[in-house]
Amino acid sequence: MTSSLTNTTDTEATQMEFKVYTIIARAKEVMERECRALAAYPPSLLVSPSFSCSARSHSQCKEAWSGFWWKKVARAILHPTNPLPLAQTLILEAPLPNGMNAACRQAMVDVMIELDGLEVEERIIEGVIRAVTLYFSSL
Repeated sequence: MTSSLTNTTDTEATQMEFKVYTIIARAKEVMERECRALAAYPPSLLVSPSFSCSARSHSQCKEAWSGFWWKKVARAILHPTNPLPLAQTLILEAPLPNGMNAACRQAMVDVMIELDGLEVEERIIEGVIRAVTLYFSSL
């Protein structure tokens, strides 16, 4: 769903029918809203300090994670021409953000995985496929 609907030719639009186009357009809007929300609010900031991190140090970990999220992850998710799919955001956390405890970073990544928010694009696409299939089977 990363291609623009504005690139759809008249012939393609006629072939897919308005109902299908509407399903895809709505899904694209929902997906973009989910991506913006995830980019704006770094997940897992409520994680407790890891076993090797004190409460005082943990505030530095959260600050480092928040800065890393905004400077690297959010920018990649919100990139205007080549946005990073949410499911691939974990590849960006490879180097340890400056000032962050390794165990805290792992705990924050684990929470991101458990929350399943990174799979939202895939679930939306699956929903589109089901809706379009149902529509065509009803014809």
